[in-house]
Amino acid sequence: MDARAKMVRDILHAADQYLVPFFQRHYAWTQKHWERLYNDVLALQEDDQRMQHFLGPLVCTPCKHVPGEVTPYQLIDGQQRLSTLMVMLAAFRDLARDRKCNDLADEISEDYLIHRRQKGAQRYKVLPRLGDREAFFAVIDSGDVAQYSDYGIVKAWQYYRDNFNGYILEEPEKKLRALFHTVTARLSLVVITIDGENPYEIFESLNSTGLPLEESDLIRNYVFMQVPIDNQEDFHVSHWQPLEKMFDQTDEYPALSQTSFYRSYLMRNGVYSKDKATFVDFKNQNKERKLDPVEQANELKLFAQFENWLRRPTTCPDPLLSKALYRIQMLDITTAHPLLMHLFEMRESKKIDSECLLGCLEDIASFIIRRTICGETTRPYGRWFSDAIKIIRKEPRTDLCNYWLSRGWPDDDAFIPKLLEFSLYRREIGKCRLMLQVLEESYGHREKVELRGLEIEHVMPQTIGNGKSGKAWQEDLGMPWKDVHEKWLHTLGNITLSGYNRPLGNKPYKEKKGELVRSKLELNRYFSDIKIWTEDEIKKRGRLLAKRVAKIWARPEGAAYVPSEEIDAGELSPKERGDLRFDYWSGLLKNVKEHNFLPELPDSTRLGFLMFHPGWEGVRLFAYAEKWNNTVGVYLRFRKNRTKKTYQKILEMKDAINEKFGKQSCWWQDSPKKANAYVGVALTGVDPVNREQWENQHKWLAEKLDEFYRYFDPLLKE
Repeated sequence: MDARAKMVRDILHAADQYLVPFFQRHYAWTQKHWERLYNDVLALQEDDQRMQHFLGPLVCTPCKHVPGEVTPYQLIDGQQRLSTLMVMLAAFRDLARDRKCNDLADEISEDYLIHRRQKGAQRYKVLPRLGDREAFFAVIDSGDVAQYSDYGIVKAWQYYRDNFNGYILEEPEKKLRALFHTVTARLSLVVITIDGENPYEIFESLNSTGLPLEESDLIRNYVFMQVPIDNQEDFHVSHWQPLEKMFDQTDEYPALSQTSFYRSYLMRNGVYSKDKATFVDFKNQNKERKLDPVEQANELKLFAQFENWLRRPTTCPDPLLSKALYRIQMLDITTAHPLLMHLFEMRESKKIDSECLLGCLEDIASFIIRRTICGETTRPYGRWFSDAIKIIRKEPRTDLCNYWLSRGWPDDDAFIPKLLEFSLYRREIGKCRLMLQVLEESYGHREKVELRGLEIEHVMPQTIGNGKSGKAWQEDLGMPWKDVHEKWLHTLGNITLSGYNRPLGNKPYKEKKGELVRSKLELNRYFSDIKIWTEDEIKKRGRLLAKRVAKIWARPEGAAYVPSEEIDAGELSPKERGDLRFDYWSGLLKNVKEHNFLPELPDSTRLGFLMFHPGWEGVRLFAYAEKWNNTVGVYLRFRKNRTKKTYQKILEMKDAINEKFGKQSCWWQDSPKKANAYVGVALTGVDPVNREQWENQHKWLAEKLDEFYRYFDPLLKE
């Protein structure tokens, strides 16, 4: 091993070529990385000319050298840094050409970007892996980059071109030459050349040092380790690239996680794989089965197709199976994917037919829905679905049914009464929509109705005020109407589907009824004979629908259902906590949107706070919710290095602000050592996890956001 510190000019101004091997990731740096390097370069410009900046290691292995050609090295680590430096230099060259500094542009191009006397791939100082190569060539050759505008490499080049263009407005040639000198003569890397070692093993060991590699990167590396180097490009193009393209973003769906897929693939035969052990388990399984790379890639492509069916149901060519998978997707049970992959493979190999597969999917849906409504825990599902694979024998559906019964599959006597009173819309919005859609489909339709775009409508509205409509509802519900509203609002008996969600709103029942009955939905024909909507009517409709749901997602006769002692009402899992936060902020945004006072609204989030962008330089507006201290609130965050005068002005108004928002609820946070300062207002003694309190919390938060915006906007815009 040879390790030497080298300047960028010593690395690039040489007859060497750095090849990014196929097992490496694509270019992955984003704006935060580009910005850090940009700031480093500018900082060096302003510092003592003798100062240097270390960028990190460049690990490579020498390849076989052919006389008369460039000296090739496989780039094992450092491709992100080196590729970014190349596009930065390309940006310098293009800015120089724009300003007729042709000598400088030619120097950068011919000495640092290309080998001017070479042709073909050997012409380039750095040769990225396929998938990045075409965009990289377009940047280096000053070609048409428009067709590659979504590629990270092109975005990096555009970032540096735009930002340095602003920096060199005055004395452009002088500043460009200074920048060029700084990058090539004052940025250094430690070039580590390792000879006689397996590059794939080096790549794998680098991950153990904490470099952020995905498990899927290590799996790709391991598979390529089995392919002779002369065959790698053909293997990549013919087998591995088609596999990885199956996970790419499409017009309809986002990109899929390869690491999640590999874990499901590994557990498809009932062997549990722990999270973070995916690569190790893959390597062990591959060795045991003695699959060559082509066999392994072909098998992965089959299961990647199954993964697409599960995550993207519309890609499944079988209409009945696609419909069933859409329902499974709405249940959000990714822990069942290994079992489902196993069943797909059984159908593929003719061990079961489509009827059996669809029956198994119906049973899984029934098992999940019934357990959810009866409050059973979800914690063991990962193990259960993996273990279920091992009990499948000659009669897969029967075998699985018996397994579900042994794990606690609620029967009708337990399920129907629970569903009647379950706050479905509040607690399980996804399953709520699924139930309503499937109920509607169960009636059969003479004409096709697109259900997925319809809104969920509360017959008894979510808000009953003291206006004309509110008084009508209070009269219909009778006393104590508040208790009726609280208990039955989100239950199955009080919700339906409607395309008129906005116009219906909080209208009295008599007005809502007409709109509902005129809809094409069978669910709403029920209301044609109902003159008044009361607690009794909600319960009556709820029982009818609950019984229908029980028939749709039936449970076979068998072992008696005994409720578990572990009811899923305690501490939330990370996913459940994220779902709850998303619902919480979605509700607040809906409230804020109705008042329409902020210029721009963010999307909902799974975090404990929601950030707004009112257009203030260096200042952001937040809403937050904290379970640990039973508090919700609103605050401003000031970046002190960008808002010194503004923040000082706010501090001078501290007494007036406390008076405006209340000394008891207003809070301030600042420290000389901290980069940020805060001023906020809090509502204490509330429970953000309790959905029953959300309406009041959202109302309070929306009011405070409105007050903060209207009070501070004139001050901060100044």
